[in-house]
Amino acid sequence: MSPVATAPPRARALRIERPPVVVRREPRRREPLAIFAAAYAVYAIVGLYVTIGLDLVVGDAESRLAHAYFVWWNEPSKLAAIGFVWPPLQTLVLLPLAAVKPLATSLAALPLTSAAFAAGTLVVLDRTLALADVDRAARWALVGALGLNPLFVFYAINGMAEVVYLFFLSAAVAVFLRWSVAPRWSHLPLAGVAFALATLARYETALWLVLILVAVGVLLVQRRETADQIESQLLVLVVPAVYGLLLWCFLNWALTGNPFGFFSEQFPREAAGGPRRITTVELLRDTVVLSLALFPATPIVGGALLAVAVVRRHLAAAVLGLAILMNVALTTAFVLGSHEPLLLQLRYNIRALPLVLLGVALLLMIVPRRSRRLAAIGAVAVVAGSMPATAAVMLTSEHELGEAAFLHGLVSGENQDGVKGPKGTGVRIGDQRDMAAFIGRHVRERNSILTDDARTYGVLLLDGHPERFLDRIDFGDRRWLFVRNHPVGNVRYVLVDHLATREFNPVDFDLIVAAYPGLADDRPPPFLQLLHRNHTYALYAVR
Repeated sequence: MSPVATAPPRARALRIERPPVVVRREPRRREPLAIFAAAYAVYAIVGLYVTIGLDLVVGDAESRLAHAYFVWWNEPSKLAAIGFVWPPLQTLVLLPLAAVKPLATSLAALPLTSAAFAAGTLVVLDRTLALADVDRAARWALVGALGLNPLFVFYAINGMAEVVYLFFLSAAVAVFLRWSVAPRWSHLPLAGVAFALATLARYETALWLVLILVAVGVLLVQRRETADQIESQLLVLVVPAVYGLLLWCFLNWALTGNPFGFFSEQFPREAAGGPRRITTVELLRDTVVLSLALFPATPIVGGALLAVAVVRRHLAAAVLGLAILMNVALTTAFVLGSHEPLLLQLRYNIRALPLVLLGVALLLMIVPRRSRRLAAIGAVAVVAGSMPATAAVMLTSEHELGEAAFLHGLVSGENQDGVKGPKGTGVRIGDQRDMAAFIGRHVRERNSILTDDARTYGVLLLDGHPERFLDRIDFGDRRWLFVRNHPVGNVRYVLVDHLATREFNPVDFDLIVAAYPGLADDRPPPFLQLLHRNHTYALYAVR
């Protein structure tokens, strides 16, 4: 008898997923470069117009740029100026352009930096759609529909860290998709490095790593890998992120004495009037409404992926569906745990946008080739059709952070200095420039101006000479607090943000105003004499 006839029958393996047969085309270098160059040019031009022409600046972005600038130009200059509260990559990515004084002090470094990561995100999405064998026209239409979404555009041009971690998160998930279809030895290490960088740009992205880690383990078991192979591949995926976080904890412990201090400061707190407590019913209502209305493609694509996962027992579809909908669960959990409405800000709900397009790519892989173009056209309609809904939420939401002013400025061309939206006041660039110009004309001495850089960083940045200021970064809080309590004979001037009082801002108030409350209403102590004052800042001479 033949060997085939005598071989024992093999048990039928349970197939959790059947990877689709995809016609793979090697990507040409010209297309990714063309997409990157075109997207970067658009985002950079719009960003420069909004930041410099319309004076619309988000305070968090300006703060990160200021600290990156202090790394190079403060006295003494040191890398520790990046701070130990926010994820380090948010400031580190600004270091190259912060080294160029004109780009930093004009704030041009903000849009020029974030535009690069936004353009890179679009390239990642285009390459993933190419993996699904989507024709070029439909692929570019899908990428363009997401790239022109007003919420994505706003964070692509304002210098905030959102687009930085979105780039690395998108890259990590895209590499996982490639590995699930046609695995190579380099895929999981690349995904691990991307997740590590994403985590150091926004800590909560580690939760997506956990999801991918479980999926990889299941797929490796399904592929009948040995225990050693499974262990090694899981390690190369998770070790980079663990090593990056441990290194950051060590640096925090060595320089601040608290290895986990950065984690305890991550949850936003209400600035004005104390925290506003909200009920669980309000929380669930606001979270669901925001998730459905901000980007309607999210529930559509996420639901389609979960349906495919159930009907076809497709593991990768289940992973992408959960990755997309995890944003809703994460927001709900954070707000439910803290009862803090600030966590409903639109920037915390932007995570799903690029993941939706990765989910579309996976769905198009599964669609039969003869129907793929029609399915791609439907996907374009869903993604592009979400733009009006996104714009409406940006204009009306009480949880915006400059999104409404961005749209108003683009449409009207009016200056948006100090305008954050219908619910509050944003950064007053005019006040910062006014005070920086006055200091530039009248102060020359080094370390002669006592100031709380946590509140006056914008003046230090726009002045361009942080060596003139004695701030908390220079010699540490202990020395700074001593000078604050004994300014006579130690400094010649005192600069304060007189709006940032304990009563108005119980979380992030000016520590000099806290020591001398009369500075808030122009009643300085006897040893201070007012030199210059505007709506936000006041400069005093020490008698």
